[in-house]
Amino acid sequence: FRVAFQLAVGSETGLLVLRHGRTVKEIYTVDGDPRFVASNVPEELFGQFLVREGVVTEAELDRALALLSRFHGHLGEALVSLKLLRPMQMLRLLTSQVRRKVIDAFAWPSGTAAFYRGRACTLEMAPLGLDAFELLAAGVEALPDALVLERLRPLLHRRAIAVASTPVPPEVFRLGGHLRRIYDGLGQGEPLVTLLAGWSRGEAEGPDPARLVLLLILC
Repeated sequence: FRVAFQLAVGSETGLLVLRHGRTVKEIYTVDGDPRFVASNVPEELFGQFLVREGVVTEAELDRALALLSRFHGHLGEALVSLKLLRPMQMLRLLTSQVRRKVIDAFAWPSGTAAFYRGRACTLEMAPLGLDAFELLAAGVEALPDALVLERLRPLLHRRAIAVASTPVPPEVFRLGGHLRRIYDGLGQGEPLVTLLAGWSRGEAEGPDPARLVLLLILC
């Protein structure tokens, strides 16, 4: 989380390489936002994603794969040429798939990160319109409940105090007014566990306050 946050705040352009065991994700960023994501996980290939989502069948995917050489390896263009996808539908699905590949890394229990500033992607990149701050918020939302509790447990009896100056306002995470209310409520001199209990009672709808606190801590 912190690495992605720092790249977003710094509007960094380059290549972020994440490793967890044998899994490797290569995330090319432009002005801090992800533009292209490569992964060595077979299940994260665009074609397999479309099959799992029920968008195309295995047979239809095979037809499109057979045409890849005509479209310089661009599966989406091959699917559009076969009229299996509409252009806007292809872009929407590609954005969703890339978004999931990024969010999945936020749940890794361990790993390494390396950033190569200025390293540009040589592949043609579709305009996905992904926002790094929104992805960070979605990453916290997607964490398993047990992992959220595990990361917060050592801090529950400490006082959480909002810093006087932040690199970005809470609103950049696009969580409405929820995160701002949590941020403004810090610094009351009460343990975090007490604050969380009060916020949970007061928030009938909206994101889980524990996840919002974790987002502030991680970033």
